[in-house]
Amino acid sequence: MKIIASFLIFVLVIFCAVSCGNAESGKDSGNTADTGAFTGGASVDDPIRDGKVSVKAEISENQVIAQVYIDGNPGVAAFNLELGFDKAILRPVSIEGATLISGATLLSNVQQGGDSLATLDSVTAYCFGASDFNGDGTLFTVIFDVLEGASGETEITLNSPVGGNVNQELKDIVFELQNCSITLG
Repeated sequence: MKIIASFLIFVLVIFCAVSCGNAESGKDSGNTADTGAFTGGASVDDPIRDGKVSVKAEISENQVIAQVYIDGNPGVAAFNLELGFDKAILRPVSIEGATLISGATLLSNVQQGGDSLATLDSVTAYCFGASDFNGDGTLFTVIFDVLEGASGETEITLNSPVGGNVNQELKDIVFELQNCSITLG
């Protein structure tokens, strides 16, 4: 119950940051947009533009193991990352947080399991903790099954909405994002 309450508070804070910032600045979500200012007179500093998040994948038998890394970590209390993929080629089966984010809560649409996994065309990873996690390394790992008959080159992409990555002071963090390509079969 405590995890659900914490998650709902996180979502509310992020929603308010994105909604208020976008309403004031007139911008849509995207990786490079500034958050603008909140209504009510409070202002938001320019986002922290530091750190690089990348996805690296390897093929093992009939699975793709995709690890999401952070380099140049400015100190993150919460992140919202999305991995895009071709659902005609890959199907996510699991997600696991790495030791870098131990003590934080990781939530994902992959955790729903069952038949819903066949309909996904992206994996969302929401992570939040009581304090900033620091250091570089693996954030989480997603395992995909390679669908029967799949071959050729495919890409796993990274995306993150404005306001989705914050430090303990709720200052927005904009990461440089790096996708990866893999060749099957």
